[in-house]
Amino acid sequence: MRSQVEFLEQKAWRQQSQHMQALHAEKNSYVFSIASGKGGVGKTTFSVNLACCLAKDYKVLLIDADISMANVHLLLKRVVSGGLKSVLNGDMSLAKAINTCDYGFDVLGGISGELAFSKLHAEQRGLLLKQFSKLDTEYDFLLLDLGAGADENVLSFMGASDEVLLVSAPEPSALSDAYALLKIFVSRMNLQASKNKAGAANLPELTCIMNLAPSIEHGKEAAGRLSRLAKKYLHCQLRHGGSILKDTLVFHGSHFREPISIVHPEAYASVSINKICQSVLKRLKNSSGLDTRMDSRVEKDFIDYELETSHHNKAATSLLAKVSAKETEPYYANNYASTSTAMFKARTKPLLDILHKETRKPAKSTGIKAFFTRLLT
Repeated sequence: MRSQVEFLEQKAWRQQSQHMQALHAEKNSYVFSIASGKGGVGKTTFSVNLACCLAKDYKVLLIDADISMANVHLLLKRVVSGGLKSVLNGDMSLAKAINTCDYGFDVLGGISGELAFSKLHAEQRGLLLKQFSKLDTEYDFLLLDLGAGADENVLSFMGASDEVLLVSAPEPSALSDAYALLKIFVSRMNLQASKNKAGAANLPELTCIMNLAPSIEHGKEAAGRLSRLAKKYLHCQLRHGGSILKDTLVFHGSHFREPISIVHPEAYASVSINKICQSVLKRLKNSSGLDTRMDSRVEKDFIDYELETSHHNKAATSLLAKVSAKETEPYYANNYASTSTAMFKARTKPLLDILHKETRKPAKSTGIKAFFTRLLT
């Protein structure tokens, strides 16, 4: 009896999904799901700062989709009223539940410590669909900061997105968990496609963001290993979206509950996130990415700054050992003695100016309505 009820419920939602897709063929918002296999790799920090970068030129809604342990509001230095809980309980309309933060984008708070919402049911998803169908023409980008791991809510949001940004760190446990999440997600999508007799699974775009990287090259190499594994064993394409350099200023921003890209726009992590943002935009607009030669420039500035602030020769020696390109060695030998914070900022400012220029409207995508429609299938 239970299996029959579930079958009828799924059939009803599938029919509603097909109806909504036919009604809303117009494509508007682009939906990112930001996921991670392991906690503590900087997923939420990346989500908030990416929203800050996109909000400079686009209308952005950031949803804290960590249904059980929401914490986006902790990085925004404010109390987020309403949120998903109020919408799902019917206590508040979506328009009233969305908050406008001080950094130019809108926020829908998540749910923390509530067992009743640990897994969304079909009725709750239907309510979200009804509410969010009104927003498709209001936002250019929808960012969902998902919970770590591979629970049903995470997998559902990933499968309904236009693109999944998989955040990891270049260390074994984080890479292993990232691959495990990717494996579970691809297997689930293939299983659903098989049940629906839809042929090959229609996977969203998959992009790896390597956070806490000691160097651009280190992050690129770690992402490359993950991409090769995905291609060989999961038969899917995982592109490298960019690396975020490890930066102690990130912890300073988190401590004071402010995005690092706002309080320290000259920081290496801020520069890295800006570059990732611009690369994503350029890719969506079907144009070439940023000049790859900027990678080495960012890396040189990063290591210079670490050398300047290091109080131990051993740490400085360790950093120098990370430089792999022989042609860069004279750069450090000639510039280390004269490097200063003022020079660092002077070098970084024109870099940020380059990263911020030439923004245009991104290509249209499936939109918010289609995103929530896919959650019901």
